[in-house]
Amino acid sequence: MVIFTPWNSVDGPTHFMASYRYSNILMGIPEWSVRGNDQDVVYETLTDHSNAHMSEYYEFFCSDNTLKDDANSCKYMDFYGPFNYLPLIISIVIGRLFNLGIIPIGYLGRLISAAFYIFLFYHAIKTTPYGKHIFAFLALFPMTIHMITSFTYDSAVLAVCFNFFACLFRVIDSKKIEKDKTLFELLFWCAALGLIKGGAYAGLLLLLVVLFDKKNSWRKNLAVVLLIATGLIVLLCSNVFFNPSTEFFQLHRADANKFDFSFFFKHPGKYFVLWLNTVKAYCFPWLFEAIGTNAGYWQTFVLPSLPFVLLMLIPTFAAGYFGSADEKRLVNRKLLVITIVVSLLFLYITPATVLRDNLVTNTEIDYCTGRYFLPRYPLIFTVIVSLFSKPKKATHREWIVLGSYGVYAVLMCGVCVAFFKSFF
Repeated sequence: MVIFTPWNSVDGPTHFMASYRYSNILMGIPEWSVRGNDQDVVYETLTDHSNAHMSEYYEFFCSDNTLKDDANSCKYMDFYGPFNYLPLIISIVIGRLFNLGIIPIGYLGRLISAAFYIFLFYHAIKTTPYGKHIFAFLALFPMTIHMITSFTYDSAVLAVCFNFFACLFRVIDSKKIEKDKTLFELLFWCAALGLIKGGAYAGLLLLLVVLFDKKNSWRKNLAVVLLIATGLIVLLCSNVFFNPSTEFFQLHRADANKFDFSFFFKHPGKYFVLWLNTVKAYCFPWLFEAIGTNAGYWQTFVLPSLPFVLLMLIPTFAAGYFGSADEKRLVNRKLLVITIVVSLLFLYITPATVLRDNLVTNTEIDYCTGRYFLPRYPLIFTVIVSLFSKPKKATHREWIVLGSYGVYAVLMCGVCVAFFKSFF
């Protein structure tokens, strides 16, 4: 709260105004309009990504409610539906009903968003029968905490993926998919995968293949087909049939001298070489970024936080390993194979989604960040821990788990101090 502004995230001002647009629609106001005093703040203070101009524009109550056209509106953001910004939209509506200034609205938004997503992470931890401590530690990653208190769609992505994995694990554990009430919740999260971030994470629906089994009744296998179909149908409807946007802006060329997404499938050999260079240059930075070496604006890599971030992995896996003695063991070879396939598939395709931002002369793909991979960590980390034998019920096992949380808390303080020194 102290170190970062609410919009100090990737494209924060753009996501702020996307939420602002939906608040206009809810309030029956022209969608591409903005209050008089908000215009300057949005395009001067918010893009600054610091607290430098906060006092200059701060006002608790808005003194100019005259509606103006949003001249700098990013109309391509209508591609992303309101599902990506629900708590943020609600907070803006509440703030405007009470005539709050835009900066207080920003902080109200982060408080409501944090409460909303903390509840969803808690629900995922309670739901999953495997890797509860893994889920808890990942929900406490600096990057995760930063995302859920920022104006971005990544908070929705994280919450949906966490709960999708939790419900999937619960259904795998029950082995009674046609009678399991969790199935209906899993259906909701499958649909949500088709809604968040333009369906960028709908590929996770491939994990549902693990539920297919020749020994199953036809009803059980049909239920799996319906789960996958639901996610795909929602994806199609939200992006094509009911989407006001005229184009998939991330898939088109931004400028004549830049790549576009079609390069991925039109020149597979050249893309493969480009991808290899990218992985060689950025694979480890992606890991660090996903945890939180640059939890603020994505261009800021705070080097002093690197050792603390690396050490965070130790208590995460320690608590996951020793804490698993209280849980059932996840033994599913099919899930392991599918997890590897899905992870490699995402690793290969994800850089292609930012090709439009790269010059055709580039030898590697820039602008692909670690936060893109963080939503899959609950799955990957839980499966990794499950590969090892369940620890014996040692006398000091509970203290090891508690100690892991204590060590993690100290490391988190180290990260916060590193960020604080770099920003002030």
